[in-house]
Amino acid sequence: MPRDTVRRLCAATLVGALLATLLVACGESDAERTARSFLSAWQRGEGQAAGRLTDAAPKEVAKRLDGAFDDLQAGRPRLRLGDVTEGDSGEATATFRATMRLQTLGVEWSYRGRLALREVDGRWRVVWAPTVIHPQLKQKWRLWLARQFPSRAPIYDAGGGRLMLNRSVVVVGVVPAAMKNEARTLRILEREIGIDAEQNAELIEKSPRENFVPLITLRSTDYEAAKKDIHDLPGVQFRTEHRPLAKTRGYARQLLGTVGPVTAERLKELGSPYTSADNVGSAGLQAEYERRLAGVPKGWVQVVDDRGVKRKTLATFAGRGGHAVRTSIDESVQDAAERALDTTSKPAALVAVRPSSGKVLAVANRPVDDSFNRALVGQYPPGSTFKAVTTAALLDNTSLRPQTTVPCPPTITEGGKQFRNFEGEAAGSPSFREDFAISCNTAFIRLARKLSGAELRDAARTFGFGAEYSLGVPSYSGQMPKPRDATEHAAASIGQGRVLASPLTMATVAAAARSGTWRPPVLVTKPDPGEQDKPRRLDPQDARTLRSLMRGVVTDGTANGLAGMSGVAGKTGTAEYGSEDPPRTHAWFIGYRGDLAFAVLVEDGGVGGRAAVPIAKTFLRHN
Repeated sequence: MPRDTVRRLCAATLVGALLATLLVACGESDAERTARSFLSAWQRGEGQAAGRLTDAAPKEVAKRLDGAFDDLQAGRPRLRLGDVTEGDSGEATATFRATMRLQTLGVEWSYRGRLALREVDGRWRVVWAPTVIHPQLKQKWRLWLARQFPSRAPIYDAGGGRLMLNRSVVVVGVVPAAMKNEARTLRILEREIGIDAEQNAELIEKSPRENFVPLITLRSTDYEAAKKDIHDLPGVQFRTEHRPLAKTRGYARQLLGTVGPVTAERLKELGSPYTSADNVGSAGLQAEYERRLAGVPKGWVQVVDDRGVKRKTLATFAGRGGHAVRTSIDESVQDAAERALDTTSKPAALVAVRPSSGKVLAVANRPVDDSFNRALVGQYPPGSTFKAVTTAALLDNTSLRPQTTVPCPPTITEGGKQFRNFEGEAAGSPSFREDFAISCNTAFIRLARKLSGAELRDAARTFGFGAEYSLGVPSYSGQMPKPRDATEHAAASIGQGRVLASPLTMATVAAAARSGTWRPPVLVTKPDPGEQDKPRRLDPQDARTLRSLMRGVVTDGTANGLAGMSGVAGKTGTAEYGSEDPPRTHAWFIGYRGDLAFAVLVEDGGVGGRAAVPIAKTFLRHN
């Protein structure tokens, strides 16, 4: 490009830039620049800079501007200058639009504001007054946000009944500054209402001395029972509220969850529109479906005076009601499960499933106060209940038949490790039907030599191990890893080694044996749980044989405590765990009757036939 052309282009560019600058300067008055600068500083959160553009003390202006929207719990405002109108006597008026997000409603609020400006000693200033923040404000008045969540939506059982109802509760807490003897008070509360004294002492130490610190929430009946012993303790206070509660304290507690004050961790997880003053779902369905059940709070932006009395309502937000969650839980089956687990003092779980559909009918856990949902997410060696899976693999891949003679010696060695029958039993040379009935470990390990690791894993997958499904709450579908050697292969065949399952997993195993098809379990029916694993069909003849063998466990084997119950079939399990010698054991029983399949687990319960079978009997008696 020629040099003179470059010079002309540069000159034209400079002239254009200068002209644009002059046009801008000519187009914006001093009053407009002051208004724009004031709004810009306010928007950036620079209160003192904004204050210096007013006719008042910058510190006082900054204090009001910086806290203008605190009670709205709003984000920083976005401020856009509108029209600026100048009069003939050194006065001007500027309009602006303020927009901000109301975090605790999850919505935006916008309003039109107005600034009065005055020229003083040749400089324009914003005339300070409360109306700068909002046209409806007066001295000592402030903006306030009132909000209210709608009534929490229900969780329904399969029949449309509410699994939880709003009931009266009493929140027991303390005001640290009013306590005379903190240690003694906490010991009494621990003894009378079951708080953890040590844990709550730490909580109190971290809390402001004048604040109410909630320690425990009691049903009204529990509070009345303890009232005479705790009501007059110095510093202890009581607040009555209404919260969703199940029919009893332990009823499906780990499945349903509870509703109570939000923790700092949960508040961070939930974000808008929640505040530290809200009650939210804790664990279970209440937590998983918090936003669906809670809905969106309605709210009102208000002007209140220095006494907190409402003077005006500036905006109303309708909110949105929550939506119900529907489940497959059967009230009568759940009742029976709860009654059955009341018969043991050990940690235990019971899951019931409908074989024809895969619908989960009951989920029960003990102890009541333990938040761990062992029924759905517990990971345990299934022990001899897994022999139902191994049997299906043997029937499908070998010439084994129920009448085949399979020796049952007291011990057998595989890969250098000695395995034994749990109580050292030996049955000489029984048929496989008898081996299955008495749960002979050594017979199964001998037979498992005929199976490859892949064949055993395929059978486990057919029965749902490692399946993917959406239950609506966390769940565990089990694992059956590829055996690393002969010892692990032998252990896997009797449900030990690295084989793990939840009570839910094993309930679906029993259901598959009953119906001939493994179906993914279904708990939440609305909203739609989404894509599920496909059903897996067992060989029809193998399924019939397995059912016959499981019936024999009840009539002639380790579950003969159920022999008087018509149509009941199942498999006991005594699952070793830990490193003690002899090892400790979990007790299992899986079974079915009609279109009802179930699994019972008793942690550290000993022998399945002695610990789990009696629970199953109570469960079936009430169904």
